[in-house]
Amino acid sequence: MAEKENSAFRLYRFVQKMVEQKTSLPTAQVLVSTFGTRTDANAQKQNAALAKVMFLLFDELDSLVSELKQHNYTKETIDSITAPFDRLSAVGLAQPWPQNREKFSASLPVLRSVGDSPNVLSEDAAAINNDELTELSKSVEELRQEVETSELPLQVKQFIFQQLDLISDAIREYPITGIKAFKKAAERSIFHEVEHSEIIVQYSKSPQISRLKAIQAKIGGICKFSIEFSKFVVAMDSIYHHGGAEVGHHVIGWVQHFLK
Repeated sequence: MAEKENSAFRLYRFVQKMVEQKTSLPTAQVLVSTFGTRTDANAQKQNAALAKVMFLLFDELDSLVSELKQHNYTKETIDSITAPFDRLSAVGLAQPWPQNREKFSASLPVLRSVGDSPNVLSEDAAAINNDELTELSKSVEELRQEVETSELPLQVKQFIFQQLDLISDAIREYPITGIKAFKKAAERSIFHEVEHSEIIVQYSKSPQISRLKAIQAKIGGICKFSIEFSKFVVAMDSIYHHGGAEVGHHVIGWVQHFLK
């Protein structure tokens, strides 16, 4: 039976990875490392990653707390989940990880119990396993390298790179935000393609664009978007094969409806 996929489980898995890090590095670097950013990355990348992971974590925490309050969970239970996150202040982030690790570790049993409680938290979808995410990431990087060494015009390369960046971001964000990460990527992808419909129309038959479409279709299968995603594929094909402002406006209107 597939593991449940809800906000409590996502926070549980992320915190568990944090707790597994037995390092004396500052707490901020533990967050960045758990998010998948190398600890030897330059300061700009680390700061951007820290800002992103903090936003995603607190957004997911807010969603969880809201649901727990709706189901009349006690303040004690809610506080036991939120307490370690309260330590992620400017001072707490600079502290060595051992000074905060115990608090996060103590929240794990509560997060697990809440996440496993029947009929409490809304489930987004079945969890995507690590093998699927790894394979998807591999496909993205292989296409990125292929485009880099191709003879495509610079503006076409940049277009494909931006599309791949959206997918890479979704892969990194998925462990925290779940299926919402890929829905957000789909929304941004379509808007981006509408803005560059002339590239799609002219290069729709290029092998690199075809591989991009295949990756997008793979995401649909992995995420089990079902009927909604099949409509998404039809919308994407309309852009690829027809283009133009009329199609663009139609697709944007549909996307706004689908992603509500």
